[in-house]
Order: sequence, then C-alpha cells, then structure tokens
Amino acid sequence: MEKAIVVGATGGTGASVAEELCPTANEASYLGSTLEAIAADKMAFFIGNMRVPREIVYLPDAAFIIAELASRDDAYGQNWHIPGSGSISGNEIVHI
Repeated sequence: MEKAIVVGATGGTGASVAEELCPTANEASYLGSTLEAIAADKMAFFIGNMRVPREIVYLPDAAFIIAELASRDDAYGQNWHIPGSGSISGNEIVHI
C-alpha cells in the first residue's frame, strides 16, 4: 500500500491507495510491464498470487483526490483511503 502525507498550515493528513496504475505504468510499476507483455502476446510476469483480487487505482485520479483533500481544512488530521473502482485478480487481468 502506498501512502502520501499532505501537510498544511493546520497539520497533516494521510491518504493511502492500494496499487496504482499510471499513464507511464510500464516505467513506474510492475503491473504496467505485465499488461504490456500480455497485450503483445508475450510471456508476462505477475508478482503475487494470481487468485487474490487487488484494488488498482489510476494514479491521475488518486492525485486529483489528494489535491482535493489538501485543499480542505476539514480533511486534516485524518487518514483517508482512496479506493479504486473495484478489485481484480491476476487471472482476471489475463482474461481481459
């Protein structure tokens, strides 16, 4: 799990995301290279249990939410989880 700390005049807050996917995912995360290999019909590597569902968050969406939290005084001093749109397993990714 990734965690970002947002600090402002009134203190700080925490925002966590499960696993992230970004436009340059092949450069920034293991999942990007896995998806790239699957799309090219090449052997792909997947880190972790293929049967366990994982929550994946698109990083630009998470960044927007973190910026929104940083702009709100009532968000400070709390921990926030930024969810994805649902969970998906490695097996499900292969079959997309």
